[in-house]
Amino acid sequence: MVPRVGRRAKYESVAISIADQVAKGIYVINERLRGRSTLASLYKVSPETIRRAMALLEAHGVVKVTQGSGIRVVSAEKAESFLNKYCSQQDLQLLITQMRENMRQQKELIVEMECLMKEVIGLIRSD
Repeated sequence: MVPRVGRRAKYESVAISIADQVAKGIYVINERLRGRSTLASLYKVSPETIRRAMALLEAHGVVKVTQGSGIRVVSAEKAESFLNKYCSQQDLQLLITQMRENMRQQKELIVEMECLMKEVIGLIRSD
């Protein structure tokens, strides 16, 4: 299950992608992930973005980051949990944002329709 990616920060998208690979068994428990620079190149982001993604995954118990030893996968279950929890929260926020934008557009359309209605009434009265 690769969750839909909306307006997320790059580090969040990277964390979701890696968690998804862990949950699917592409990365297995105790496997050492590539270094930050290699991951940065793979995901086309900065090493700082990878650091933030790993910090997020470590906070959720998916990986263990050890200075000098690298990044190791520690839990597929927690990766699945992270995906379910994190993506649900993010999806809700995305839906709220989309609803607000739709409401803003609706208000603009109402104003435009009111102007058109006044124009139509003006044309009718001038005949």
